[in-house]
Amino acid sequence: MNRAPSSSRLAQRISIGVAGLTLIGAVGLGGYNLASADVADGDRPIFVPINPCRLLDTRADVTVGGRATPLEGPEQITVTAHGSNGRCTGASAIPNDAVGLSMNVVSVRPSERTFLAFWGSGPNPGTANLNPEPGQAPTPNAVNTPLSPTGTFNLYNNAGSVGVVIDVNGYYANHNHDDRYLTEEELGEETQALEDSIAAVGETVGVLGESVDSVEASVGTIDQSVDALEESVGTISETVASLDGSVVALDDRIDTIEDNLPVMATGIVRDVADATPAIQQFNGPLGTTASLASGADGSGAYTVTISGLDAPIDGVVQVTAFGDEEPGVGSRASACSVAYPVTSTTTTFSFGVGCFGENDALAGNVVAEDTSFQFLIIG
Repeated sequence: MNRAPSSSRLAQRISIGVAGLTLIGAVGLGGYNLASADVADGDRPIFVPINPCRLLDTRADVTVGGRATPLEGPEQITVTAHGSNGRCTGASAIPNDAVGLSMNVVSVRPSERTFLAFWGSGPNPGTANLNPEPGQAPTPNAVNTPLSPTGTFNLYNNAGSVGVVIDVNGYYANHNHDDRYLTEEELGEETQALEDSIAAVGETVGVLGESVDSVEASVGTIDQSVDALEESVGTISETVASLDGSVVALDDRIDTIEDNLPVMATGIVRDVADATPAIQQFNGPLGTTASLASGADGSGAYTVTISGLDAPIDGVVQVTAFGDEEPGVGSRASACSVAYPVTSTTTTFSFGVGCFGENDALAGNVVAEDTSFQFLIIG
């Protein structure tokens, strides 16, 4: 089993931790904006930048805004800002909700020392936004002015003749400063809460790292168990293969034993005086029967036929004679073995007094009365 090196796992954990801290930061601060002023909620102007546009140019050769002559002091004019005016059109037009302008103002060719003042509505505040002097090169200055409720502002030249160029770079519009904006105290509380969250994430990352180590140790143990199990399975497979071989050998041995088991049949032929000899008892393989044919009055040979064998059998017959005609003779074992054929499932064999010696009670081809012959077939 392939596993990531320790350095890779450490890098993964660090990545997880950083991602978690980034997420906490995004969730913790993303819903708030910071207000620098300690104010209650309500409408407060915010600055909206636009592409700079020229609202007024009093020079005769480049007139913009409808006036082509300098201001002659003391003179006050009213300039309209809302809507499309001068070159402030299209995307740079000043919307009707603007409450102030951010401008860049240039004085051109003043005839004497003077000052220029800008304001929204009401009386002249008497303040100076620019201080032009004769012989002075065109002089710019940043000017912010409120607008009247109708969207205009006032421009005043105190003395002499002076041209004025006004470029607008943005406007101010009211914005509701609701509870999304934090005070300094609230910001401190949120910052502390964020730091606590970051610390908790760090602890969680540490616990996750320990859990990863524990899981890896468990995986190692499982790997070892799997290896041991595979070895055991291999041993079992070898044992099974060996047992299979033993079973095959045992089957072969059983077949050999079965092939070599003797087919046995036993019987007793009894010859009683003045009676026809008969098979008194027969024990043979299942399904077999035995029949007897013999010479008249006990003379000649006895012929036994066994039928119903499963298969031809090659073997010998051993015969033992038992008689009581001559006192003290008792039973005598036959000295002859008779072979029988193997060509069919019916076998026939014969035996008689000729199997015994001259000194036996059965010699002379005459069978004594009450004589029994026991035959045993060994295949």
